[in-house]
Amino acid sequence: MATTSAVDVTPGLGDHVATFSISEDAETKKVQRVAIADPLGADILGSETDAAATATDATPVSAVSLWKQISKSAQAIATALAGVLSFQMSNSGISRVGSTAAEASHVLKSSAGSLYALTVVTGATSGWLMLFDAVSAPADGAVTPFWAKYLPSDGTAGDLSLEWSVPLAFATGITAVFSSTGPFTKTGSTTAAFYGQVK
Repeated sequence: MATTSAVDVTPGLGDHVATFSISEDAETKKVQRVAIADPLGADILGSETDAAATATDATPVSAVSLWKQISKSAQAIATALAGVLSFQMSNSGISRVGSTAAEASHVLKSSAGSLYALTVVTGATSGWLMLFDAVSAPADGAVTPFWAKYLPSDGTAGDLSLEWSVPLAFATGITAVFSSTGPFTKTGSTTAAFYGQVK
């Protein structure tokens, strides 16, 4: 003889409890689950077609949608880390170059390359740092620098430290010049020292 019983667990505030019914066969003592329903009307486990969960804390979501969102977040972190590692790897092979005495110019690289950082130190003379896409400094006079910046001195010394998150790319060479005039007129001043990082 089979008997049927129903169990109804009434959820409290914030609870997520299922209502279900079972049937019992008196002869075999086997219990068979007949139905399970979520009293809130939500599918707790979800299905493979559920979208990634982006709901607020007050909105019920399925386990599948929650795991999809966790997976998306993990993939985003992995992608970001890959970008950082790629940038670090691209920085390998950078060379440090610099002056050994005061001078008006310095060839930082005699072929095509990139400039990552540059420090220029000068004495009592204020002037202009000029960068040229060339393997030598141009003669004094009218010039068109690739890049230029004023470098002031306090009357005793002056310095300028530069670093580019996106390095400056030069097609021919990298030459730095310190000029007492500028930015489009060059008057070389042998009072500077140059220290760069190139690749």
